[in-house]
Amino acid sequence: MAAALENHPGGVETNSITRAQIEIAGRSREEPWSCDQATGEAVADLLATLLQAAEIPLERAFPDAMPAKPWATYDFERRKAGKWGRVAGWYGHVEVPENEHWDPGALEWSKLLDRAKDMGAERSLQVAPRAAPEKPPKPLPEWYWPWLSWFLGEGDFKRYGPRSAAHRPADAPEKIPSWAWVKAGHFTVARKEPH
Repeated sequence: MAAALENHPGGVETNSITRAQIEIAGRSREEPWSCDQATGEAVADLLATLLQAAEIPLERAFPDAMPAKPWATYDFERRKAGKWGRVAGWYGHVEVPENEHWDPGALEWSKLLDRAKDMGAERSLQVAPRAAPEKPPKPLPEWYWPWLSWFLGEGDFKRYGPRSAAHRPADAPEKIPSWAWVKAGHFTVARKEPH
């Protein structure tokens, strides 16, 4: 996960509620624009993959046509629309609360999303259906909480920092099961919410 979004203390959560952040090296534009063909294909392929792997819908909360400028302001109308964190899909920095940079500008999202949908349809003909998500065992295995503390660099592992290879809990499996990653994500988000 990237942490490319501004996230002011006590404000709206940005980085930790995203499932994926994509940065395209290039220049944002004020007039409608699309990626070059090779980049567009790569990004559409990534979007289609993230639909399958992370269940990020190939949708947008906003149309391609951008409203009046200025965009590079905390008060830009899309940042204040109340859709962030409530409407699933893809957002540009220009639409995320607490941010003031305006990339990707007037990107023609619909072209990327339509291509990703085509790729997803092509894949569904070739790939077996995905298995249901793995549920955590009850009770949790004894290795789980020490592993999570190690992964986050907290508790007994704080002095070593996150994911210190020399101090990884010996009883944690080499390949961490998917349920453990999901539970870790829920844990880190839940503790940031007010109680």
